[in-house]
Amino acid sequence: MKDTSGVEPVKLASSGDDHIANPKLSSLFAKKLVLNSRKADVAKQLYKPTARGGSIAGYLSTEAGHCHVNILLIASRTWHQHHHWCTFLSRCCMQRRSKGAFSALVEVEQEARDELLALRGITAGKEELNSRKDLLDEAGFIVDEKNSLVYVSAAEENRQDGIEHTVVYKKVAVRKGPSIDCHVLGAYEQGQQLMLFDSDDTGSWRKLHFRLRGGHGGLVEAWVMLRHPQLGVLVSRDGEEPPAAAPVAAPAAPVVPAATVREPPKASLHLPEEGDRAAHLAALAAEFGERLQLMAEDLHPNVMNLKETFQVVRKPMVAVRSQPSTEGQIVFSVEYGTEVDTFGVDSSGLWRRVFCQCTRVAKQDAPLPREPVEAWIMEEHPSLGPLLRLLH
Repeated sequence: MKDTSGVEPVKLASSGDDHIANPKLSSLFAKKLVLNSRKADVAKQLYKPTARGGSIAGYLSTEAGHCHVNILLIASRTWHQHHHWCTFLSRCCMQRRSKGAFSALVEVEQEARDELLALRGITAGKEELNSRKDLLDEAGFIVDEKNSLVYVSAAEENRQDGIEHTVVYKKVAVRKGPSIDCHVLGAYEQGQQLMLFDSDDTGSWRKLHFRLRGGHGGLVEAWVMLRHPQLGVLVSRDGEEPPAAAPVAAPAAPVVPAATVREPPKASLHLPEEGDRAAHLAALAAEFGERLQLMAEDLHPNVMNLKETFQVVRKPMVAVRSQPSTEGQIVFSVEYGTEVDTFGVDSSGLWRRVFCQCTRVAKQDAPLPREPVEAWIMEEHPSLGPLLRLLH
């Protein structure tokens, strides 16, 4: 056995035993001392902070708050007079410390993250590969290196060459880039004033500085469309009237002989054709970047016949997606216990169709579409089991 007589005494400052000094350890005192598989000549470096601070967190705990000490066998053959010190040291080194608040919070966060990954259909093996895809930018979208947010510098923020424009349409989308395929960052209402800068190559889009409503409220470069192919003028320069549509001359009434003139039919309520209404809704959807099919009950009079009510039975929530697939974008979430009206299933029988007033924009006070949009919620997950329960 290695001689441990070279270990220096330790001054105690715990439990009111300041007057007790630890004399040299002898071979009769320590039969075996194992701390993290270190030798006894290193143990004194661990004892000092332990005894002095009354805590082993600095040297003897893991990140989860558990003690590293494996074995501490003490023979108190000649140390009865130092019973208090031995009790204190044994208590500090042998007991497993309970998890702190931070450790518990980390575990809860990890559990929630694992559950979210499972809802997205991402297994633990794919988590590492998809870790970069799960990163969100300040606007709430998955980080896209090819089309990332462009923050406005101090010099750009003080630009004086902007031109005042006014929103003349009821709502105008603010996008991440000069394309209707780019993410919507927000919207402006009719009558609001905008300071616009450079235009894109087509001249249809103008750049502006937009303050994000999520994250820490960063100022980024964004784009608005000046004229929409179907909706017409969206934004016009101050002092300029938007160009009016060219008048269309009404066709001349055919000349009919008096003998063949008939009484006109009684006036009736004119309803737009389904094709016209669908085209109008599609144009609105395109304006705000919606790729979901818009639902209008007058276009689908039989949809209510498919109504079935389910209750969410999976904690803490279940995702609602744009398509009946785990690859579809999450547009909404439904909390545990919530009742959901569904209207039919997809071809696989795993997904239930729902209608919600939601957008493709995450973490933003973005305008909602006038009509509910079609979305999908999974009834039973292959790994998690039932997510919904049918209410009779």
